[in-house]
Amino acid sequence: MEENLSGYLLNALDPEAHDQVERYLLDHPEAQNRLDSIRRTLDLLAEDRQDAAPSPGLKVATLSRIAEYRCRTLPKAPRPSPSQIVPRRSWWRRSDVAVAALLLITVGSIGVPALANWWRQERIIACKDNLRRWHAALLGYSDTHNGDFPRVEKNPPLDFAGAFVPLLQDSEVLPRDISVGCPGNREHTPYLKSVNEIAAMQACQERNDEYQDLRRKMGGCYAYTLGYQEMVNGTPQHFGLRCDSGDELPIMSDKPPFCQVTCPLGNSPNHGGGGQNVLFIGGNVHFHRTRTVGLKGDDIFSNKEGIMAVGFGISDSVLGPSEARPYPNLENP
Repeated sequence: MEENLSGYLLNALDPEAHDQVERYLLDHPEAQNRLDSIRRTLDLLAEDRQDAAPSPGLKVATLSRIAEYRCRTLPKAPRPSPSQIVPRRSWWRRSDVAVAALLLITVGSIGVPALANWWRQERIIACKDNLRRWHAALLGYSDTHNGDFPRVEKNPPLDFAGAFVPLLQDSEVLPRDISVGCPGNREHTPYLKSVNEIAAMQACQERNDEYQDLRRKMGGCYAYTLGYQEMVNGTPQHFGLRCDSGDELPIMSDKPPFCQVTCPLGNSPNHGGGGQNVLFIGGNVHFHRTRTVGLKGDDIFSNKEGIMAVGFGISDSVLGPSEARPYPNLENP
């Protein structure tokens, strides 16, 4: 475990190894001293990160020194004696080529997978950091909306998962440089349309194609909660999640493959199908190698009926990509 402490401090471990180190630190308090020692060493190394400024006139002095040596006259080398002359031969022999090829194959088979794994982990970490920025925006929205998070509505024009973006934009809590593109896939800034602009677009028949295209692209590479329904006085009511709905409920994630009628199998394409980052209401972001979370193994991309639609109760959380609707069977008015 000692060899993983440096990787733990540098955030260079995969999620499973990272969790193992954290459990080890809890079970072995004495290891915390070793961790602090490594952290202090890394802090000392960080102090040398910035190069010292060159001394004044260094460039001129260097060029002068080069000119001095280039312009001097060197004595001619003596001719070699007959005994010193070695017959020419081809530098590369068959045995040399065979050894070089074997080395390339051996090193390549070890290095390429390691490099690919490192690159995957870097993109997962970058995606986690981006989702944490979205969580900060969601909290800013809830602070001014009585604890509510942006809610995907039952009816147009905000009856699609990507509607959380214009709702955050209108509340002025959305950073201009935040990305709706997962770093593991591609990055781009959100479409900055207000709720009123989207409503006007939806109401205009001539702009229907533009409106439908916006619905598909507004949420980018992420999925957002479609909300849930519960019976109130014998009538089903539509609700969205709140900041006090439960820290372990998922609210955003990498987007899954999309099919509104039935929920297709498979992980998000953002990380090569290897899993998805999931953001929970409490602010935690975890990389899950399957679509299920929690002790009960809840599929975050489908409800209890196996459909990507509104959940049946608050615990039946469903996340959908931008164009997903909470009520896919409901005709748009």
